[in-house]
Amino acid sequence: MSDAPGDCSMPAGESVVSQPRLRSALRTPGLPTIGTVALLRRGDSATVLTWTDPAGNTVKLLAVIGSAGSSPASPSYQVQWCAQQTPLGRLASIAALEEAYAMVFQLPAMAAYSLHVEGAGADPAKAPTVVGSQAKVLQGIAAWRGALVSRAQAEGHAPPFRPWCSVVLQAADATVGNEGFAGPQGVAVRRLMQQVTPDPHAVAVTVLYEAVPPPEGVSMSFSREPHHACSAPVDRQGRAACQLYDQHGHDNAAHANQPPARTVATFSGAVRPEAVILPTTLVY
Repeated sequence: MSDAPGDCSMPAGESVVSQPRLRSALRTPGLPTIGTVALLRRGDSATVLTWTDPAGNTVKLLAVIGSAGSSPASPSYQVQWCAQQTPLGRLASIAALEEAYAMVFQLPAMAAYSLHVEGAGADPAKAPTVVGSQAKVLQGIAAWRGALVSRAQAEGHAPPFRPWCSVVLQAADATVGNEGFAGPQGVAVRRLMQQVTPDPHAVAVTVLYEAVPPPEGVSMSFSREPHHACSAPVDRQGRAACQLYDQHGHDNAAHANQPPARTVATFSGAVRPEAVILPTTLVY
């Protein structure tokens, strides 16, 4: 919805409505307050995060945008970050990126996404455009936030920040035996011995933790159209598995003739005193 490349002024809209801030545990206390404005224009929509600087100038920081031509059947979103060049502006940018992460995470996981930076002095080499899945864009937002936090800490006038730790989700073999989730080796043996039959409603994901040990108390939820779902705790090996059930009570045979649907796995994340393990998604 930006009017011109590199333009970080407030975009025009046929309808401009202030919005309440989302409830989010990702915010760092002590950062500048961010305003949230919803814009509608020519069938397009955007949520713009704004900041009023000490001189009273309202600066557009970041917009989460439903791209022009996006349809309910094929949604797509852009995340645009407007880089700020002052120390206080960079702190406001961190606050905006923390807000943006929570906002993007609540959007549909199966949509298409892109992430790019604008503003005078923006360095594409340090903040390259990201195009792809929701999870990929969330990782990009976390990486930009991490770079700004490092710079703010080096400048010596930042509030205490908790590290953000991203995880990677990988689809796993979802065969479930009598004793529960079976690892790849167990599944291979059972298949060789013809002791298992693949269950299309069995789902599983492995969580790869890159910077922290596996936390306790995290969970994974799974969903699949038209209305199948299940959830499971993530064990100490990073695995979660369950069997999808029809939330409308239909027998599986009722959907036998429908084309195969993709599965959405959603990792809950965890907020700890020493770090934030970020929530994310996987579509497979």
